[in-house]
Amino acid sequence: MDSILFCSDDMKVEILSRTSLKTLYTLRCTSKEICSLTYSSYFWDLYKQRNDIVSGFLIQRWGTIPKFAPARDSKTLDLSFLPHGCDILASSEQGIVVFQRLRYGTLRVSMDYYVCKPSTKQVLQLPNPKTIPLCNVKSVAIVLMGSNPLHYKIIGLSEDLDYRSWKTKSFSPLISNFFTATSSP
Repeated sequence: MDSILFCSDDMKVEILSRTSLKTLYTLRCTSKEICSLTYSSYFWDLYKQRNDIVSGFLIQRWGTIPKFAPARDSKTLDLSFLPHGCDILASSEQGIVVFQRLRYGTLRVSMDYYVCKPSTKQVLQLPNPKTIPLCNVKSVAIVLMGSNPLHYKIIGLSEDLDYRSWKTKSFSPLISNFFTATSSP
């Protein structure tokens, strides 16, 4: 490890641009010089090119299938495989997406939740959160804990839409749901 600190910046970029993201994040903690070098736009352009990384933004208008806007010099993603009417709730830095979709049954309408890896078009339905029947999902977040196998945690905050809380005009407390999984989307 000490020997990399005595290389030229060009040599450091060559070495670091060929490592895994996990190794790169670890090396950033070992040296301020490596940390600042790996945050440069030149380094990231080279890293994305060598490691076939896709980067960009998910854009969604109400009632439409989400679209992907790629960053400069990045490949695009085709999101047409996502079901019509899905709403993206959260995404991780590594590209894992949580979305919801209305399901119309014979007696009632319910919400289904999914986790998706758009780069491989893999979708996995999540178990429905255990909430009070009249709840409004306020916020959802996903954090990747590991990538091989895929291990993630999801937290959702919901608001109780009980009639009494509307009648008294008081704010209802938020209800939290946690979901953790190890899977292979």
